[in-house]
Amino acid sequence: MATVSDDIETRDYERIPKCISLEEVHTHSPNLHTQCNSLSRLTDSFEPFITPTISAVFSLLTNTDEDETRMRVLQSLAVVLQRCRHQLSTVALNADGSPGLGWEIAKVLFQLWEEATDHHLYQVCLVGNISSLVESMGKSVGASVTDGNANEICLLNPLCQIIATCSDVTNPAHVYLLDDSVLLWKRVVRQLDAPQIPILNVYPRTISLIENVGSEVVRDVMAVLRSYLLVIPDLFFPGSKQVPLVAMATTSPAVASAAESIGQTHVYNLCERLVQALAAWKDSGCKLIVDFIDCALVIGGVGVARGPMRSVVVAMATRMLAENQSDGTDVLVSFSLILARIAVQLPTEDLCSILAEAVVATKNIQIQNDTQNGPVNVASGVEGDRSAAARATMDSFANTSSHATHPGAKRIPTHINTQEEATSYGLCVLLKGWVRRLDQTSSYHSRKLIGLAAPVVLELVARRDAQVLAEEFPMVIDALVSIFGSLANENGSDDCLVMNNDLDTWAPEPGELGETSRERLMQHNDAVYRMSLKNTIQTRMTGLANTDQNGFQNLLSTVSPPVQKQFAELMQ
Repeated sequence: MATVSDDIETRDYERIPKCISLEEVHTHSPNLHTQCNSLSRLTDSFEPFITPTISAVFSLLTNTDEDETRMRVLQSLAVVLQRCRHQLSTVALNADGSPGLGWEIAKVLFQLWEEATDHHLYQVCLVGNISSLVESMGKSVGASVTDGNANEICLLNPLCQIIATCSDVTNPAHVYLLDDSVLLWKRVVRQLDAPQIPILNVYPRTISLIENVGSEVVRDVMAVLRSYLLVIPDLFFPGSKQVPLVAMATTSPAVASAAESIGQTHVYNLCERLVQALAAWKDSGCKLIVDFIDCALVIGGVGVARGPMRSVVVAMATRMLAENQSDGTDVLVSFSLILARIAVQLPTEDLCSILAEAVVATKNIQIQNDTQNGPVNVASGVEGDRSAAARATMDSFANTSSHATHPGAKRIPTHINTQEEATSYGLCVLLKGWVRRLDQTSSYHSRKLIGLAAPVVLELVARRDAQVLAEEFPMVIDALVSIFGSLANENGSDDCLVMNNDLDTWAPEPGELGETSRERLMQHNDAVYRMSLKNTIQTRMTGLANTDQNGFQNLLSTVSPPVQKQFAELMQ
């Protein structure tokens, strides 16, 4: 690939600030964005021209009243901010900790924002530039510094004010500003090394957005919610005695206390909105919720199964049960994978109680649809107490979801009246679903998760239903052999997803984005990367065989000879 000579590159860079001068703007501004965008990248050679370019931009913006010209110049500024990310991140703070160029740019952009009231398209351009600046400044976004007048300043305060204004769905201007402000919000939370009060104060806005925004924005809203989960799990597990499995970020006592208070106030409302979304959203939207809950399980463990988020998991299991006889969709596989993670990571009683609750919920929804007698208590017939908020959440799912009348829905047998009967039925449906839909599960991560969970559920089924065990055993063994075969490393000693998980030696990479570091830490705690598939299968299947050697051999005799041979090799 041909490269541009240093002389030509320098001349291109020199031309940018000259084009932005007030005298030349009417001639050059229509082509300025194209000229900036045509540069494949801004190298270190551009560093001497950053300050002149920025100064020229702001001089022009303060000396013209034409919105069209302002927007054109701001579009060009956005390109510069995106392309010189390295240069801006290195000068975001000066060596003495005083504000660097990035802070000076932010200060002017915030001032322009204050002056741009009612100029909505101009505001959109400003939010886009602020978003580009946040991305370029990196971790400095969350820092506090002292200016020349000894005043402590923090970018988070004005950033969060802009986010709050733009994401207010009661404000008619949000139709212009919402998309870009949610992107800005996502970038701000992702950059943070640790949570701070201003970003906590705008968190409740995510709940109203889940309820009110369209599909175009909801992906970014769910990404914001997931980023909050990664940076401060306390919001989602308030009052929990279970410490999150992953210490995602260092949190000050004041911030932790604020997060606990905000979480207690809003977490049940959030879970209710998510349950309603599971009933109303398309499958692509439901998968975003699955990703959020999966992340929560890795971070919070039993805090999900025994806290407010339990209602979301039960709703997923309810829909999965309601549609269990259909050919299956990707989202049903995703729901079953959440239950697989619960089977792998949590005590088996958590999986059993969730399935029992979902079976009774599905049965009652079907009764309600038959009789049309109004709301039912979906927790009836299941032992154990649940909060009124969780009951109301599941009632909402029952009253808004049409999935129980899906063409593929199978009637829950009328003889199921106890928790044990409901548990047995739910386990059988779950196991059959994994085997039947294994071909729809293409990712290595998902296949291994099923491989880890299936022996656990097979053991639970063996204690409850010998007939289902005999029916499903050959297919489960075939599935385990197939999963391990697709994941085995070169020498076949283990699966290729097992990684070094020595958390004592784990540390963020230099200059690593806050959320990138948290994602890597979460991966170190993910059972898929931490547990050996081969050892898990051997341990679980040996335990099943030890309960009844003759019965186990009889079950193995129903497996095809080639699969028997592969299974024997797997067990060695």
